Amino acid sequence: MKLIGIKRALILAILLAINLAIAGLYFFVIEPMRSRASIQLTGIESEIAGLQSKIQGVKRELADFKVNLPKYEELKSVGFFNAQDRFDLMRHLDRVKDSAALPGFPFDVTEIKEIPSSDAAASQSRLVYSRINVKDVPTLVDSDFYNFIDVMQKTFPAHVRLSSFSIARAAQMDATLLQQIRRKEKNTAMTAKVAFDWLTIVPAQTDKKPASGWGQP
Repeated sequence: MKLIGIKRALILAILLAINLAIAGLYFFVIEPMRSRASIQLTGIESEIAGLQSKIQGVKRELADFKVNLPKYEELKSVGFFNAQDRFDLMRHLDRVKDSAALPGFPFDVTEIKEIPSSDAAASQSRLVYSRINVKDVPTLVDSDFYNFIDVMQKTFPAHVRLSSFSIARAAQMDATLLQQIRRKEKNTAMTAKVAFDWLTIVPAQTDKKPASGWGQP
């Protein structure tokens, strides 16, 4: 083989070896590094997107908090988050009675029961209620009775919901009845009764419940 042929063969062999080395470097070093970098970049972009989503969520929660805080404070001020103390109940009903300008009335209250609520459970709380049964509202006319219902819902602390009521004339409005009313021998001309549901939210660990309802004449 001529000398020039040998040189060319050596040059080609060297070039081939360089190309093989470059190819090996690319496929076994550079490409795996690029793949890992691409995977890492995708992970970082995903984390950034997650953080941005969390930031937006926090912003929405802060906006909701600002909107709901006054409502929460209002509910707190009227005792919506207090336990349903039966002695407090008597004081509350006394205020309702005075505001409605009525004499005393008999009532009873049922034991406390829980209302299933996912929202309350999420805040480690329980939504509970008891029913207040006013057995005989002393009224002369039906407007007095409806005024009592209105005063109850506006004056009684926390949240009370009208459950049911009934009203009927107890006696014929005649001279005899009018005289009895004038002499204060009678203070009612209607048979009226009403039931309210008293709702509050209490901590989930509060498990003390009265065995039964009770009332006062």
